[in-house]
Amino acid sequence: MDVYEPGSNTELSSFANETGAEELINSVEIGDPSSLWQLYSKDVQFPDKKVLDPFMGGGTSIVEASRFGATSHGNDLNPVAWFVTKQEIEAAKTDVTELDEAYEQVKSSVHGAVDAFYKTPCPHADADSDSTPHPIQGTDFDAGELEAEDHGHYADVMYNFWVKELDCVSCDESVSLFKDYRVASGRYDESDKYNVYCPGCESVVLVDDWRADCTCNRCHHEWCPANGNVSGSDYACPDCGARYSITDAISEQGGFELKQYAVEYYCTVCDDRGEQRETYKGYKSTGTADEKLADVAATAWEAADDLEAYVPDRSIPEGAITRESELNGNDVFNHGYTEWRDMFNSRQLLCLGHLLRAIESIEDQAIRELLLLAFSDSLMFQSTFTIYNLSANKIEGTFRMNSFVPQMEIVENNVWGTRAGRGTFSNTYDKLRSGVAYAHAPTERYINEDGETVESEPFAQPIGQHTSISQGDMRSLDIENEYDAVITDPPYYDNIVYSEVANYFYVWQQLLLEDTYDCFRGR
Repeated sequence: MDVYEPGSNTELSSFANETGAEELINSVEIGDPSSLWQLYSKDVQFPDKKVLDPFMGGGTSIVEASRFGATSHGNDLNPVAWFVTKQEIEAAKTDVTELDEAYEQVKSSVHGAVDAFYKTPCPHADADSDSTPHPIQGTDFDAGELEAEDHGHYADVMYNFWVKELDCVSCDESVSLFKDYRVASGRYDESDKYNVYCPGCESVVLVDDWRADCTCNRCHHEWCPANGNVSGSDYACPDCGARYSITDAISEQGGFELKQYAVEYYCTVCDDRGEQRETYKGYKSTGTADEKLADVAATAWEAADDLEAYVPDRSIPEGAITRESELNGNDVFNHGYTEWRDMFNSRQLLCLGHLLRAIESIEDQAIRELLLLAFSDSLMFQSTFTIYNLSANKIEGTFRMNSFVPQMEIVENNVWGTRAGRGTFSNTYDKLRSGVAYAHAPTERYINEDGETVESEPFAQPIGQHTSISQGDMRSLDIENEYDAVITDPPYYDNIVYSEVANYFYVWQQLLLEDTYDCFRGR
């Protein structure tokens, strides 16, 4: 074992010379290993050790073994796990500047069009200012009824809020499947209040207590926001009171409708003017321009035959977490989902298709695959299975419960992203870029004697050296007594069915990888 001061690979640190790192490790008691923290901020290297992880998953043990200078091999049966780890251990081979250039190429190709589908009239625009055409009018898409839509200026959509609707089986009225009428907690000076949806006038208003009876300050409708139309697996018609099974109604009515009811916006115009944060970031009810824009997206997707190759066309396989089973009380098929694309709305399919096609155009294979990884990671927040965290005021991903959980209320994320938000392609790229930079020059963060979090100087060895991986059944590995350590996070068996979760990402990754890797072919 060698111990270096971070930032140096020519001489051993004073720690190793004066204290004796091996002597320290040999003296550590299993019941009290705290003395090992003295090594945490050092560049510890095990160049003569070999490590195997036969179930590497996302590659944590392989990346860490590489960080410690060991020779390592990882294996996984799942192609998605293999692809993720492949990008991690090869990231240091990619120049960050070239990666940025490729990202800008993708941005110049699709950002304007994709971004135009996530614009909404700013509620604080000056009514007396010159009207601005809707941004969709500056694209190649048919603006439809938005052709004549003008407004003072437009804000970025962070999230569109949707609710499923079914017809009442008794009176045929449309019923919005709200469990309750909360939109989000209040922010800033109004953090003690709640943004709620008024079913009387369809406005988003602030109330003191969403659990108590309220009166809308716009239409004077009286209701209790805590009492929605859904209870358990049934819904109730607010007009006639009839109750019925949600999944039975979906089956009998051939699916469900979606209704947009609210928007969370971020206005860069107001932000750049120096307005207060409660002005440039907030919630509002859906307006006619928002509804028309959704229609434009739906029409554009129906006509986008050239994007069919960039959106999965496969059926969702029946499994332990897609079909109701002893492991899972949800059944996506009973909720009307049969193909993977059913999990996305038209605007998401349109924008994701454009984005994936732009990524495919990148010539450098390594960089193209890294951008595909960013795209794939953002899919966690780009389906109709996402929800809004009402306490933290942020989106939560599709697999927050490691399963497929159909939602009655849906949050549609901005695909490319704006200055705030979570899980968009732009901020996922930022994470990817940081990861590539780390692979070139790994560091550690630690708390010093003053209680401050500090970052070490870069360690000597980039991630990925002396590292190999394979995809397949670990029983086929040709190994015998050649590894010093086998380090793995064992499979969770039926506790978390990662293989089925991975299918969600696999069908998108396959679109660009099936001609390159056998494990992405013909499944």
